[in-house]
Amino acid sequence: ALAYAFSGRDPISLTMKKIYPAAIVGTSTISVYDWDENLAIAHRTDPDAAQTLAENTLLQNAQKQVLARKLKLPVSISGMAGELSFDQSEFQSDYQTLLDEYFFGQENLFAKYVAVPQYYDSLLRVAYNSDTRANAKAYAKAQGLLARINAGQKFEDVAAESDDAITAPLGGDLGVVSKDQILPELMAAVETAPVGKVDPQIVVSRYGYHILYPVEAAEKNGQKVWHIKQILVQTSGYENWLNSQLAAVSVWRIK
Repeated sequence: ALAYAFSGRDPISLTMKKIYPAAIVGTSTISVYDWDENLAIAHRTDPDAAQTLAENTLLQNAQKQVLARKLKLPVSISGMAGELSFDQSEFQSDYQTLLDEYFFGQENLFAKYVAVPQYYDSLLRVAYNSDTRANAKAYAKAQGLLARINAGQKFEDVAAESDDAITAPLGGDLGVVSKDQILPELMAAVETAPVGKVDPQIVVSRYGYHILYPVEAAEKNGQKVWHIKQILVQTSGYENWLNSQLAAVSVWRIK
């Protein structure tokens, strides 16, 4: 009760808010401090945002973290850093403006409430997509497309059937990219794939199944870059799978 009553920014108030939970999710807790901080960011992002939506998002993100640990997914600090770098690359010159307008100029808040939850969601999506039996139709399509390329059909022609609406008309061309400009799980595959050849392995990402073709690699301004083409076969059913998994992660909301 004292933790909820304190409203000041003095050391005692902040300590109380950081110690006491606003919710218990599985074996983890969300502190009163984090609960209030999340709401402050939500209202700054959209002053008319429903408070209930922001709270439910915070709770579900906590559930996803508990589920990832339960499934023993490969959670790592470097993986979280990679997700943050990917986000920074996506926003490019607007990144600092984003921080200033919505996250009080603090990158750690963006990482805490955007990049890290996105990272855990990507781990769960990859885990779901890695179950090729649950995604048999999509995986079979990807295998069929790869078989056609291996049989001699031009990659660019097969890429017209990609589920990526942007690259499909371009023969699957992603252009020239640096390390942080494509999904981290795809870049991990690109870095080990043979250059100048279609990767013989179907790569699993948060979106589905990819056939990768690292056309060439080069150095630009002291940084390694790749010219990449890809074919994507999207999966479906993740949300239903996720909801069934999260149902087993208990939530006790105190505040």
